[in-house]
Amino acid sequence: YAAANFYDLFSPAAAFGLLAITALAGGILSVRQNAFAVAVLSTLGGFLTPFLIGSDSSNPLPLLSYITVLNLVVLCLAYYKNWRSLNFISFFGTLLVYLVFRASHHSVNEPAVYQAFLLLYFVIFGSLAFFYNIRHNKPTMAPDVFLMVFNIGFFLAASLSNLHGQEDWHGLFVVGLALIYLAVSTWLQRRRMGDSLLFLTLLGIG
Repeated sequence: YAAANFYDLFSPAAAFGLLAITALAGGILSVRQNAFAVAVLSTLGGFLTPFLIGSDSSNPLPLLSYITVLNLVVLCLAYYKNWRSLNFISFFGTLLVYLVFRASHHSVNEPAVYQAFLLLYFVIFGSLAFFYNIRHNKPTMAPDVFLMVFNIGFFLAASLSNLHGQEDWHGLFVVGLALIYLAVSTWLQRRRMGDSLLFLTLLGIG
């Protein structure tokens, strides 16, 4: 950050890449050392990188792809550790970066790109809510329920805003989401994956 902003030793792109590598290395180290604090600092640093380095580009693809990679790293961490706070940091970091970018680049009209990334984030955080619990046969807790509710709330609101001007599709979109939740809840119950709270939460959201 200092090399790029104070001394012009690196280009913004190079500094962005180096900060991203630092965040990834911190994530790997946190799993190897069972260090929750390192995971939190790495995740916070990863989401602060776009604000620290900045960019004049109005193309949403690089930034939203970077946020996707960060979220996938958190999803990988959830394979080993049940760090629910990290899931929420990642979720609200994603929400903040997305909303700030959309607000500062409101003239960029690429609804298909935005919607594709919204769908990716929706799937990642939907999985984060119960990924560890199912893998390790652990009960669903209140934070998991909150993450599922926040996830559908953000996805639905952002998607309907993104589909502005195409209101005829809003009803079909919402019904489609409901069917997905009903199908997933039924599938998990039939496979005996997860507990009753997970099933009822997904069913209730649907």
